[in-house]
Amino acid sequence: MTAERLDAEDAALKNKAIRGATVNIAAQSVAIACQTVGAVVLARLLLPTDFGLVAMVTAFSIWIAGFGVNGFTEYIIYRQELPDDEVLAIYWLHVLIASGLAAAFVVFGFVLVKINHEPALSGIAAAMASSFVLYALSTTPIALLKREMKFGKVALADMSSVVLSYVLAIGAALLGLRYWAVVIRQLTIPVVLVFGALILSPWRPKGAFRIKRAFSSLKYAVKVYLNLALGFLSNGFDKVLLGKFHGPRLLGNYDRAYSIFSMPAAQLLTPLHNVALAALSRLQDDKDRFTAYFAKAVSLVAFPGVLASVLLTVLARDLVALLLGRNWTEAGFVVLALGPGIAAQLLYGSSSWLHLSLGTPD
Repeated sequence: MTAERLDAEDAALKNKAIRGATVNIAAQSVAIACQTVGAVVLARLLLPTDFGLVAMVTAFSIWIAGFGVNGFTEYIIYRQELPDDEVLAIYWLHVLIASGLAAAFVVFGFVLVKINHEPALSGIAAAMASSFVLYALSTTPIALLKREMKFGKVALADMSSVVLSYVLAIGAALLGLRYWAVVIRQLTIPVVLVFGALILSPWRPKGAFRIKRAFSSLKYAVKVYLNLALGFLSNGFDKVLLGKFHGPRLLGNYDRAYSIFSMPAAQLLTPLHNVALAALSRLQDDKDRFTAYFAKAVSLVAFPGVLASVLLTVLARDLVALLLGRNWTEAGFVVLALGPGIAAQLLYGSSSWLHLSLGTPD
């Protein structure tokens, strides 16, 4: 009877994981298609300098906005039992921390102006700071949907945010708002996620807030964030140096090239991340089944990763010239240099599923 029940649970979990992966990849495919078209249109409407100015700020803001979104989300999915008062405490603690970080980042915007001698950076930084709070408002309800493996709803929110962000950004670019069009694209995503969380999730922040109930989740989130900080040093500090010593035009070319390089990982790792984490977290006490699921997940991203690496390396310069136009010649050389690393990026990215699902983010 125990064996039969185990087989039934295994089949149910497998079906949920397959459905979740299918829905997420399908939604991500639509989002990537819209993102590709939107990025091409924006690149032809704007100049590399416009992207470079925003990248000078987002090199820092994306890193800071990730606190809690990457950390509290995984904690909520990972925990076998999660009382309502702990969920509430996580929500309000995240909002409070995000509010403090947003205020500090507004001040940091004036530091960026002095470092890079670009007056526009203070306004961009103030606008991007609001995204910290917006992401905090949506993280907990969306994480609860992921915990319950309701990936269709999550995919709908994510896809809507990407599509609408490019629609509004292109409209702003046509109105001549220049770099503000890029800012609008960045801010639209968390705004849509907040509304998506309100509409799609039944959870609401009700009851007394006891901050002590969130301490264990905060400890987990800080460990995840420290890993994110190391990622910033390897993936973001180069943008800081390029902006400082070579200006917004060259940084704009690099930023678009890195976006193209990251697209295969966004297409595969992003939709599979929460599905794999939710499935593996439920198997953390069963070594054999855990190992089998993780091996299948890694094999799922290995082949397309190698294929994307080869194709993007071979077609880099022609592809960039065709899609982005003559203003982006330098970006083609950067994509050519980064292309061979796509497969390794995908395989390395999947290792986070292992550590987060076992509760060892450190």
